[in-house]
Amino acid sequence: MPAARALALVVFLCLSLLPPPPALAQETPSLAGVVTTRDDGLPLPGATVAVDALGLSAVTDAQGRYTIAIPRSALGRTVDVRVSAAGLRPKTSQILLGPGTVTLDFALGLSFAEEITVGSRAAGAEAEKAVPVDVFTQRAIEQTGETETMRAIQALAPSFNFPRPTITDGTDSVRPATLRGLGPDQVLVLINGKRRHTSALVHLNGSIGRGSTGVDLNAIPLSAIERIEVLRD
Repeated sequence: MPAARALALVVFLCLSLLPPPPALAQETPSLAGVVTTRDDGLPLPGATVAVDALGLSAVTDAQGRYTIAIPRSALGRTVDVRVSAAGLRPKTSQILLGPGTVTLDFALGLSFAEEITVGSRAAGAEAEKAVPVDVFTQRAIEQTGETETMRAIQALAPSFNFPRPTITDGTDSVRPATLRGLGPDQVLVLINGKRRHTSALVHLNGSIGRGSTGVDLNAIPLSAIERIEVLRD
């Protein structure tokens, strides 16, 4: 009898050291789903699914499926899940992370929509049409390296001409500016939408724009200009 009891005790200890059954193992938390196109419902491969708050991302496979492993420290948090793909409008959804596998599917639509343009014969409608305008930012102005406003515009806009005549009396200081060959008094200058007045000097002595008066653009400090817009047509 003592020998039998000792054998039973040994068997019990051996069984207790065996690993737990697979059913008792904890499942790794993850976020999974399928990304499709909204119009036809086909799977979308190559889409990027990202959880920016956790720094995690994944790319969908050929069937549009994705899987992102979630750390256990993030369980119970509500995070934004963003999906993006080339040519499609990105989409963001919020989800509560829980144990096990959380499923979140996406359907992306096109990034462009139909636009209809309607003509009009109403008076003044031509003023609302799109026109070609060159816009030069403050950074582009600084990169010219010029200190005079007229010289900076001439360096940026090929259609703008800023001659520098000599021995022409006051024209040496208040120099004329021409745009596409128009006279100095035919160049409209607007500052914040308001028309800039012309100077009191009449250009003489055979200078460019003789007999006209133009705007002295050099009177506008270059450092105060945020951007310059030149209407080409």
